[in-house]
Amino acid sequence: MIISDIDLKLLKVFKMVVEANGFSNARALLNVSQSTISAQMSQLEIRLGFILCQRGRGGFQLTAKGEEFYRYTLQFFQSLHEFQVRTTELKDGLTGTLRIGFLDNVITDPENPLSRAIEKLMSLPQNTLHLVLETLSPPELEKRVFDNSLDVAIGIFPSRIPGLCYQSLYYERDILVCRKDHPLTRMDSAQRIIEAIPRIPRVVRTFFDDNEFPLQIFNDTVSASVTNLEASAMLVMTGHYIGFFPNHYIQRWLETGDLICLIPDRISRQSHFELIIRDRKQPLPIALDAFLRCVYSIRDQRERNRALNEERAASGDG
Repeated sequence: MIISDIDLKLLKVFKMVVEANGFSNARALLNVSQSTISAQMSQLEIRLGFILCQRGRGGFQLTAKGEEFYRYTLQFFQSLHEFQVRTTELKDGLTGTLRIGFLDNVITDPENPLSRAIEKLMSLPQNTLHLVLETLSPPELEKRVFDNSLDVAIGIFPSRIPGLCYQSLYYERDILVCRKDHPLTRMDSAQRIIEAIPRIPRVVRTFFDDNEFPLQIFNDTVSASVTNLEASAMLVMTGHYIGFFPNHYIQRWLETGDLICLIPDRISRQSHFELIIRDRKQPLPIALDAFLRCVYSIRDQRERNRALNEERAASGDG
């Protein structure tokens, strides 16, 4: 099969249909009618000489050859992107597109280096970079970096995916909170609160599983699962749930008194933020390498400052 401009368009349609899990779902993404998508898929199948998928009342499903062809399609677009990146680098300066993914609600986190790294990156000379930023869940971030539709991502990654490279950035402190009129707030001692917690419904972020509540006092009382902090906050605001939140995110509601922090000296946890890129044998693209240098310089400077402050505190200075 000799690739033409028409075939490129058909391959993009095929990829979108597979990722949307059907023609009807892909219709809105492609902004064309379902009949047009069907005609384009049929045209691609004629060009290939075999059936890619079953469609109809039974739903959308790839054939065995369709699944194999989808893998080849992903590899093709990854190679095409790499070609575009490398040819763009033949120009002087920072050019092309850099695709960055990150976890939601980190803008209020003073430890997160993303904004400062971008500021530093875009201040570099001869810079015409086009940035694409996306907020996604940790599993989605890992998937998108792995399939090369993101260049780099920053988030919390409890698991490890082969083929990805993980670099530590910082730790975020999470505290346990409830609404101001929750029954736990009427208890007169920390010990009574700890004893009551196993019977209290709690909300967890799905990518943490049970690791979000690592303490022995928490039994099987998970009654709500969410993918992001906003959904978690919404549930805790109902007064029925307790949940862990980053201190920087929840601070506004603690200050207004709408939410209460539950014995932070006894119950807290840490989330490990990391940066991920694909594990690659060839040199990094210039734009990605420049961005990583910006991130790491901010991280390393923060660590040096922290060590210096600890040294001064230990010696009694300042």
